[in-house]
Amino acid sequence: MSVLLAVLSALVWGTADYLGGKASRRAESSVVTLFGQGAGLLAVLTIAGADSAAAETVSPKKPARKAISVATKADVKLPPRPAV
Repeated sequence: MSVLLAVLSALVWGTADYLGGKASRRAESSVVTLFGQGAGLLAVLTIAGADSAAAETVSPKKPARKAISVATKADVKLPPRPAV
């Protein structure tokens, strides 16, 4: 499964990089960047919404919705890294 996800990730990243380069020749780079970031945000929100809807049918605790609300708060602090 991890190999499949790695290949898909590389394919999506490469495609986005190529298309971003092609688009930046026709439009300003700031417009291309804004459009790309907006499309990424829309994709993440769509996936998170689908995950949240699935979580509501499986568990009343709604872990996906809680994770999104925690991740979007500005004061989230990561735990300290363990000493090596």
